[in-house]
Amino acid sequence: MWFRMIRKMVICLDDIERRGKNLSVRDVLGLVSSLKERKGCKICLILNDEALEEDKKDFDAYFEKVVDTSLSFVPTPTECAHIALSPGQKVQDLVRGNCIKLGISNIRLIKKIERAALRLEELVIGLADQVLIQAIPSLAVLGWSLYDRNSAPSLEFLRQRGSLAALTRQKKGDAVLPQEAAWNALLDAYRWSGFDEFDEVLLDGIRDGYFELARVQKYAADIDAKAKAARSTNAFIAAWDRYHDSFENNQDEVLDAIYEGFREGVRYISPVNLNGTVWLLKELGRHEQAAQIIKLYVEAHGGDPALFDVDRSAFAGMVDQPEVVEAFRTKSASFIRNVDVDAVLLSMAGRNGWTAEDITTLAAVLVDDYCKIFKRYSGKQLHDILNVCLQFDRVAGATAEMREISKRAKEALTRIGGESAINATRVRKYGVEPVRREVEPVSAVVPLPSVDEG
Repeated sequence: MWFRMIRKMVICLDDIERRGKNLSVRDVLGLVSSLKERKGCKICLILNDEALEEDKKDFDAYFEKVVDTSLSFVPTPTECAHIALSPGQKVQDLVRGNCIKLGISNIRLIKKIERAALRLEELVIGLADQVLIQAIPSLAVLGWSLYDRNSAPSLEFLRQRGSLAALTRQKKGDAVLPQEAAWNALLDAYRWSGFDEFDEVLLDGIRDGYFELARVQKYAADIDAKAKAARSTNAFIAAWDRYHDSFENNQDEVLDAIYEGFREGVRYISPVNLNGTVWLLKELGRHEQAAQIIKLYVEAHGGDPALFDVDRSAFAGMVDQPEVVEAFRTKSASFIRNVDVDAVLLSMAGRNGWTAEDITTLAAVLVDDYCKIFKRYSGKQLHDILNVCLQFDRVAGATAEMREISKRAKEALTRIGGESAINATRVRKYGVEPVRREVEPVSAVVPLPSVDEG
């Protein structure tokens, strides 16, 4: 009866694209036509036509028959940012500028990025403004990627951008998809090169709805320290800007500036930026300078064991230049040598168990050192030590560190087995096939006695 009473009314039907699955667009437009023609009503349809998906064809077919006037509401990113964010506030101004640069025109998404930025601001009060200046551009990119699956670059694309794999693809001349090319152009203009350790923390915070205080403060404090030492890195950053910002034929000038800028700011340069600098110097023929900056970097950061742990650090996987990885592993092993590895092995054998610190220690022991340890012991102690090292092949769910211990121990046994025939037979029972050495055959010639000698 209520429906029969509806006449000459203004009726708004909102969010048509979110109707139930059993209600078709054809039925909705049929109702609209009935209300218009039979009830004398004026109908306003409010919808996102791009979200109609499979019903878009039906909507377009009936649109001209039913709709007299249509208006497209397509605000620009600038208009959306000004609608969503209040002016004159530090965080909102940073969010606004970055959303406009990325072309984000979804007001709900802009508000989500703003809320994440405000939560982050509460955790970094008292630190340099550079913390938010660095974090908010990443928040905008990551939030856009996370919540806009249709037009934003995927998280996978963002992770790979700037990696060795991506650079290798470019070097080989592999085709870049048109959409990826467009994203690359946008992100170059936006000055966002790729993921770093802090970006991972920010991504988790956006996804989870909160930021972990300890993780944020760890990287924020580092950014704060670097901001205060910015004078030392300005030359390095400026040199890289000269690399990125033109197509001039100025290779020597750029590389000289990058090399000198690195030397000046080495104490404040991240392992990821070391990795990229080494790659560029090698790629353009300056192998000696690449080796020099690696040595300089290791010396400058020699008191930070965690920095050189390429397998378990926050930047694991982002440092992939072989010379850098080797230098980091060697430096990391030098810290381990100060630990009494023999005592760790014998202690594990005695209590038939281990701690996380034991595993970390043994996973970093060099193969040469395992060789020395295995030769240093005999009898029960030798068998106990071998059992400790090889037990992880039978441990269900062994971690990467545990597998590394077994791998290095077996490599040590392989070398020992290659030293003599008897050792070769000894190590085979541990599943090791030693490398055989080529030995020149020796002929033993025994002279026959002469007739005179009887």
